[in-house]
Amino acid sequence: VSIRLKPSDSAQVLERAVELTKRLVMLSENQEERGKSSIEDQELPPCPTFKVVCLSDWVEAAVLGGAHGIHVKEHHLSQIPRIRERMAATNSNCSCWIGTSAHSVESAVNSYREYQPDYYFVGTCFLTASHPEKTSEADLEGPTLPGKVQRALATVAVEQESSSETPKVMAIGGIDASNCH
Repeated sequence: VSIRLKPSDSAQVLERAVELTKRLVMLSENQEERGKSSIEDQELPPCPTFKVVCLSDWVEAAVLGGAHGIHVKEHHLSQIPRIRERMAATNSNCSCWIGTSAHSVESAVNSYREYQPDYYFVGTCFLTASHPEKTSEADLEGPTLPGKVQRALATVAVEQESSSETPKVMAIGGIDASNCH
């Protein structure tokens, strides 16, 4: 879910962002419980769970709303250490996710070596309205990039003898039922 709030009165916007974050966190935590209910003695299939992640522009909303993590824009990667400290300081049992985007293998590897994000959104895989500047397939990173990034990050993790899990890599950008195989 992506929620965009238009800046007007910053206090009002922060209050609304915190409220929406809290609602989404509550919804995410209730998903597992829904699968345990029964109707006519039949257990429902478990509902998919999700995590609530706020953009790095909204660290305060994430902290106050109890978000599971922060998505840091590529040009704000240097904020990751400060964001990790802030999230950990406000939530003693914090296992918060810190992630970013990557548009090339090189940018993913470089950011992983320096900041160790927990996940990457990798793309743009297909044409999408969220990137109107990309008007042809030649402008796209393409659907093979996420796999290339995943393999490169696994290699770096081995080289660094990392004790942490290799970051999750999620394809993003224009993915729909017609192109998701």
